[in-house]
Amino acid sequence: MSKPINLWWAAAFVLATPPACTAGSDASTSLGANVDASTGPATHVDAGTSAGTHVDASTSVGTQVDASASAAVDAMTNDEDMPPPGTPPPVSLGDGMAPGVPQAGGGAVYYCKDALLGGFDWFDKLKGWFPSVLHSGAALTPTHQVVDMAYAKPGTMTFRNVVVPTDGTYAITFHYAYASGLFPGVTDRPEGLSVNGAVVTRELHFAITGSFDDYRDSSIQVTLAAGQNVIQVFNVTDHGVARFDTMTVVAAP
Repeated sequence: MSKPINLWWAAAFVLATPPACTAGSDASTSLGANVDASTGPATHVDAGTSAGTHVDASTSVGTQVDASASAAVDAMTNDEDMPPPGTPPPVSLGDGMAPGVPQAGGGAVYYCKDALLGGFDWFDKLKGWFPSVLHSGAALTPTHQVVDMAYAKPGTMTFRNVVVPTDGTYAITFHYAYASGLFPGVTDRPEGLSVNGAVVTRELHFAITGSFDDYRDSSIQVTLAAGQNVIQVFNVTDHGVARFDTMTVVAAP
């Protein structure tokens, strides 16, 4: 049975939450305010234009708030997923505007911990909000911080400052890892991907790596415009990729 909702608290929660759209994780060590995990090993948001149900536009603030309000109320009426009274609302550690780091062979790498996270869900089993930022010793990111997208069906990870020199086709490669964790039998955790407000796919496949410290790559080719682009990863299930380390963008051969 649903518990009574404290509407004042719900309103305060929504206003303090970063704009998010519809979109989970196996955590051990939390960094920042995003997660308070106690078990398990250590690992849309805003586009320039509005498209579909996964990407909210910066020009449609009202729509973003309404969507967040609905998600917050849904979460707080679920006995399993309602945060304890007084639990701080989630805040994205990154804003998605960090520039890419140029690579010797061309292209640039973006650290997932710098992305703008949204679509937060409370996961009662781990007593924390997801998506979250965790520590992973095997990550390529210099700070060894990675993004855990599990347990949050509306979860999103958005890079709002992907800059390329010319129009064309580019290879987008994600460095990731995950084991079975709390999802035994799940050997593929697909994600959705949008570019500049348009959904490219809802089936970007991420095969299980077998360990939270065994990282592999998953790639897709997309069309980007010269200058600044917005790339967003959004969950299509409640068992998103548990360790997102880096995103590399390079011109396709």
